[in-house]
Amino acid sequence: MEASEQSTTSIPRCMRGITLIHFGRRIYRVPTASIPKTNHKLLAKQVSTSNDKILSDSSAEINTISLTCPQHLQKFILGKNGYTLNQIQRDSKTTITIQRGDDNIVIKGTKENVEKAKKRIENAVKWGADKLRPTHFLSLPLTDQLLQQKVVDFQSEVASLSLPNVDESIFIKPPSLHLTMGVLNLHVQEDIEGAVQLLKSLSAEIYDLVGTRSVIAKLLGIAVMENNPAKANVLYAKVDESEGRDVIIKLAEFLTAKFTEAGYMKKDNRPFKVHATLINTSHRKFSKKDNYKQRQRLPFSAIPIIDKYTNFEYGISKIEKLHISKIGAYDKNGMHKSEGYINLP
Repeated sequence: MEASEQSTTSIPRCMRGITLIHFGRRIYRVPTASIPKTNHKLLAKQVSTSNDKILSDSSAEINTISLTCPQHLQKFILGKNGYTLNQIQRDSKTTITIQRGDDNIVIKGTKENVEKAKKRIENAVKWGADKLRPTHFLSLPLTDQLLQQKVVDFQSEVASLSLPNVDESIFIKPPSLHLTMGVLNLHVQEDIEGAVQLLKSLSAEIYDLVGTRSVIAKLLGIAVMENNPAKANVLYAKVDESEGRDVIIKLAEFLTAKFTEAGYMKKDNRPFKVHATLINTSHRKFSKKDNYKQRQRLPFSAIPIIDKYTNFEYGISKIEKLHISKIGAYDKNGMHKSEGYINLP
């Protein structure tokens, strides 16, 4: 038997075609064929060993720093099959250690190279964080039963129009009706708890802002989020201009400033729209037979709806609570799942 055949058969069958990549205490099984042939030296264990030798042979002073990075964002530093991390180590001539279950990332190298690696890591995390979707939102639930029934009547009338791409699956369920004050990025439990604590700490300031009168929202008329109503994905009820509407806008501006400053909300320069979503194509239910491409959002023409129901009156709802609600999660009553709330006057 040839030597090459012996070396092949000596490898367990389950490991043939597999390369192990080590990151701290983590080991990844990676198909060898998926690793570029010219870049085998980029494997984490090899790069770490090579860089350790460079560091030990260097006459420059070696620095070690620790960065804090939430675990759900560390995947953007690792990259696919660990490629991004390997590239950062190679280019900066540093060793970078990421431990499972640890928010700390350790960088070792010369002062100049450590700073270079740090900047690359921060850029990778920033890029990744921008790609993450919001998880929660600040919500003013619309709980008035008469208003909810009027919404049901409106949705039934829209359904009777038999418009293309409009079906009941994209109608918002009445118990979940709310006014959105802003969306939040709470990807770990620590952030959820921090955001709830922040909301409760603002109670006194919110009471001063709202005043002693109850906050009332009157829903009147409709509009769409898109510039072209012929290709709409979100249709919403507008809040009629009133003292209550002005208070809601002030409250939204106050909350946006506080939660953005705390890092729970991304800065958004778009003007705030007071709205209660009635139709949203992201809720559309597809058949199991539909493939991925067929499951893409299908817009609809809202022009016939707007023409017929421009001045539709839904009624009035007293706003009693301000919630931090979870996107896409509902309680047994059909309301968005609440992580925490405060009472309003």
